[in-house]
Amino acid sequence: MAETQSAEAVITCKNCDAYLHGSFCSACGQKHIPSRLSAKELFVNAFFAFMDLDSTIWRTIRELTRNPGQVALNYIGGQRFSYVNPIKYFLVTSAFALAVIALTVGLDTMADGMVHIDGDFKETDTVFQIGEALRSVLRENMNLISFLTLPLFAFLLRWQYWRSGRNYAETLSFLAFAMGQTNLYSALLVIVLAAAGSGDQGISVFIGFIVLLHAAKVFFGMSWPKAFFAVVLSSILQSITGILVAGILVLAKMAGLI
Repeated sequence: MAETQSAEAVITCKNCDAYLHGSFCSACGQKHIPSRLSAKELFVNAFFAFMDLDSTIWRTIRELTRNPGQVALNYIGGQRFSYVNPIKYFLVTSAFALAVIALTVGLDTMADGMVHIDGDFKETDTVFQIGEALRSVLRENMNLISFLTLPLFAFLLRWQYWRSGRNYAETLSFLAFAMGQTNLYSALLVIVLAAAGSGDQGISVFIGFIVLLHAAKVFFGMSWPKAFFAVVLSSILQSITGILVAGILVLAKMAGLI
């Protein structure tokens, strides 16, 4: 009996190594599970985590849908535990959107739709080579374009809205949330349009503008008219940034660096 009590006394939490006194760890809250992980347990836990509407990911999506600018304000104001990290949210939604495009429209179709070369050009012509390199970059490096565009675009926004007093990290967090939510909407739009047999026709660009407009109005504390004209300029800066990043990657592709 004494040996049993002694063995129980030295049981530690497998998550944080704190001593256990009961079924749950008093330090981190994890339930003590003495058996090995089973496939059933893995999938059951994943299901309940996914269906938990109060989880961090669902709370982030829900509140970004309501007010993306306020989520960014809450996050930079210290409520870090309540939301998914904005950079992580942006990267995950970017990957999700690209996966949806690959499984529905197809990356080749997407690249062909974005790059049009009019005229009879030979394979040795510079215009033809640039066009083919751009198609290749869009097919193979779309996530890289998004990842590189984000910090550069945030740098430009930092100076566009310098009167707001927001620093670069705060502006980057705001932009990551806004663009991440745009990625999510765009992915859902692609699914709906693919099911209907229709094309995007620029709807995703309009969605991105609306999300950025709504978010910027709240985050930078502007009126609707002022926010509208500011976001028009922001959209132009975003296009310039994307073109610049894509151009650099095209040159790298033609030089055989990627």
